[in-house]
Amino acid sequence: MLVNNLSDMEVKKLVMLIYGAPGSGKTYFVGTIGEKLNTLIVDTEGGQLTLKYLGEEVKKNLRSISMNRFEDLDVIYKAAKINTVEGWKKLGVNTDRPFEAIVIDTISELQSIMIDKLRKGTPLDGLGDPLKLVPLQIQEWGKLIDLTTLTIKAFKELPLTFVSTFHEQMTRDELSGVVQGCPSLKGKAAPEIGKLFDIQLHMCMGLNGKYNAISKAQSSWQAKSRFPLADKIEDPTYAKLLISMKN
Repeated sequence: MLVNNLSDMEVKKLVMLIYGAPGSGKTYFVGTIGEKLNTLIVDTEGGQLTLKYLGEEVKKNLRSISMNRFEDLDVIYKAAKINTVEGWKKLGVNTDRPFEAIVIDTISELQSIMIDKLRKGTPLDGLGDPLKLVPLQIQEWGKLIDLTTLTIKAFKELPLTFVSTFHEQMTRDELSGVVQGCPSLKGKAAPEIGKLFDIQLHMCMGLNGKYNAISKAQSSWQAKSRFPLADKIEDPTYAKLLISMKN
């Protein structure tokens, strides 16, 4: 039996899920991780222009790599696992030290890349024309869910702070009829994906026009934290989140 002394446990990295509607501040928030950590952002949807509004002291700790092919995912993961300056430079990522955090922005769009890969495996005419595609079959939807879960589990096991962003969606439970807001994912995994993360923040705009990061479930929207954390962080940044945890 393994017994842990909880009073001596130290958080050496964070595993976070950030979700919200487009324009709710997700990319800006993950960009502020550069205030504290040398950070790589894996950009799946070209949203990194938001980062230009960050200060120069933050941006010097941020690097971005675009991903638009499924094959890129394995290449990036293998580089992150080794995490050397030489390895990153081979991919065209100019960093002077290993990364301390990695962000996938967004997993929702990463699933679209996965779907594209799965669909191109079954052309209508059987001749391999990628423009003539058939809808995903039931077993392929299962593969999609498995691939998504496997990706998150693989990256969260790296000795780095790991953050995934998602769009948001409303789902209805088929048995209970309960409607809840959760990260946007294809398949039935969306309401359950939060269990893979220590912190799940819902990003939204408050009535005062300011961005909010919500860490406690409310108004049918999922949110949680396994660490002490303020229920709401206004104009959230990574530094504010760390301060909230200490308080």
